[in-house]
Amino acid sequence: MEQSITDTRGSDLNLTFMFLNHLNAGFQASYIGLRFLRDCGSTAISDQYFTYPVSMLGKISGWIIELSRQKPLLEIKWTEPQSNDAKEAFSALDTLKTDLINWQAELNRIFLKVSSDISDEDIRIIISQYARCTYAQAYFLRGLLFFGKALGAEQTVDELSKLAPNADADLNTTHKLLQSFKENPKDNDLRKYTREIAHEIPLRFAAQIHDINILLSTYDNGFTYERAGVPNDEIPLWASRGFQPVLTSYWRSNGFSANEAEAWHKAGVQNAVLAREWRRHAFTPETAVAWILANVNPIEASKRTANGEKPPQPNTSTYSSVLSDINNDITTGESINLDLLLSDDQKKLSDESKQPLPFMDKNLQGEKNILTRLQTTSGQIISGKKIQQ
Repeated sequence: MEQSITDTRGSDLNLTFMFLNHLNAGFQASYIGLRFLRDCGSTAISDQYFTYPVSMLGKISGWIIELSRQKPLLEIKWTEPQSNDAKEAFSALDTLKTDLINWQAELNRIFLKVSSDISDEDIRIIISQYARCTYAQAYFLRGLLFFGKALGAEQTVDELSKLAPNADADLNTTHKLLQSFKENPKDNDLRKYTREIAHEIPLRFAAQIHDINILLSTYDNGFTYERAGVPNDEIPLWASRGFQPVLTSYWRSNGFSANEAEAWHKAGVQNAVLAREWRRHAFTPETAVAWILANVNPIEASKRTANGEKPPQPNTSTYSSVLSDINNDITTGESINLDLLLSDDQKKLSDESKQPLPFMDKNLQGEKNILTRLQTTSGQIISGKKIQQ
């Protein structure tokens, strides 16, 4: 997508918001992960580990306040970060990416161990990084909700709000894990459950790294396979199937190979998050589509499949239009039908998600004209440069 830079202030604000929302969610979650690790009894975390996240959160809060006053941190006309604050923001985002990669590697190391070799410290790490994932999701979602409301983007806010029950449930699970570990760290059921839920963490980190890579490429000449972190021997596999760098990174970050991504695409599911949720419940592309067309979410479909029920036969006349509605094209920023990911008891929006963001001061909360010139609230980055799709 290309955009003229003759009138770019709205895009400056948009780009700044995306940077700050990722930075705030990332550093809030990093801090909380460290807190959980120490609260679980780890002696490896000293006070100095908290210095940088706390310092950055103070600066990010100040940048957010400036953004609320229509003063963007970044400008799309630049060819590289110009101001000291902008340079620091880029550096902080790159540091956040490195930290995610390091913890991702640590978790993968733990997952290679047999159950009998898993130590208490390994369990502490899993719980702390699960907390990091859940809080990153919650802060990022609340950031989108807050600015979406300020923009008056009611439809986007409504769709995003449907994710709040999932986020709240994850937060509750996180604190229950912490409490259970404190009470009985040797409990076999706790350790088994912790390992089961932990396998999603590296994928969530990969999704964050994908987003960070795109943001860091703002002033590059396009988003490349190399920037996406795609190994050289994999590039032809993705390119030959029509997956350009952004989509390749998007599907890889959700744990799919080129062959798997192609299979889901051919079945009619172009949203990697949706595909990942169905795959997590042991559905193939073909079996998932049948339930999707019946407007059944993966949790319910899994229960009904276990009871021997088969999905209804799809109405072929509406096949294309229904799939079009549920797919989220990353290149357009359109919203996905989130009902297809939520069970019935998850669709009630929690009151907590309606509250102002914790890091916002009362002056920012009362700003009515904030970001009125933003062009999208759904996550598409408009950088004023052509990004390879």
